[in-house]
Amino acid sequence: MLAETLQLWKRSVGQGGTWTVLVWMLASGVVLTAVFGLLAVIALQSSHLFPFHPGVNPFGSPLVPAPLPFGGTAPFGHPPFFAPTALRAFIGPLVAMLFVYLAVVPFMAAGIYGTLSRAIMGDPVTWGTFWTMARRLYTRAWGLIAYAICYLVALAVVTAILFAVVKGFALVLVGLGPFFSIPLWVRMTGGLFMDERRFGESFRRSFGGGHYWGILGGSVLGAVVMSIGMLVLLGLSHLTALFGIVYFLASIALTVAAPSWFLALYRAATPLT
Repeated sequence: MLAETLQLWKRSVGQGGTWTVLVWMLASGVVLTAVFGLLAVIALQSSHLFPFHPGVNPFGSPLVPAPLPFGGTAPFGHPPFFAPTALRAFIGPLVAMLFVYLAVVPFMAAGIYGTLSRAIMGDPVTWGTFWTMARRLYTRAWGLIAYAICYLVALAVVTAILFAVVKGFALVLVGLGPFFSIPLWVRMTGGLFMDERRFGESFRRSFGGGHYWGILGGSVLGAVVMSIGMLVLLGLSHLTALFGIVYFLASIALTVAAPSWFLALYRAATPLT
């Protein structure tokens, strides 16, 4: 199984189109930063904390006391941060930021996992593959988010029960839970983005199927190998700037290589049906 996983992983990272997801990730980061920055400026402008008007210093104001809504004076000549008017000015932009974030993150997840899945399956991937898979698997990404919410709720309930029953051993048992849940996450992600199954079927299959220990062992092995490689590069980066650059590039490459490994594990452990 590990040999097959390695072959599938090499098939994925060996395609030039696989690495186009890095450009899409960079572009989304730039867009999010620009949108959030614009919303932050709008919020500050509306709150009058930093009046960006011509002839006004945006980083300070005269030390002239100004009346407060509830009495007293503001020492820097503008409303305090927690004044109702200032808080109201931030509510709209913060809500807008939340909606933008919730819209972009599933789109990016669908594009990344969808593109990597196609590459592992041996399909040729190009610049346009990311956009195609992001649109097609957008709802699947929301399914993964729903799975994460269900998992956290279940973990919280189990943690509360364990603390009530076994007390001192609860921390140990709770710590082992996420570790032994790795195969569940691999199956769920692969089911949604590689086999493109619906949420209900992917959810059910995440708890069943064979090769549980193979997926767990392969996940641990991959994480250990990648961690050792990064630690070696980190140590060498202190010797010369060249290794520092290599470490930086390897960190970026890991954002593609790591999920490709877990998806390759899923494919090797789950035969096509």
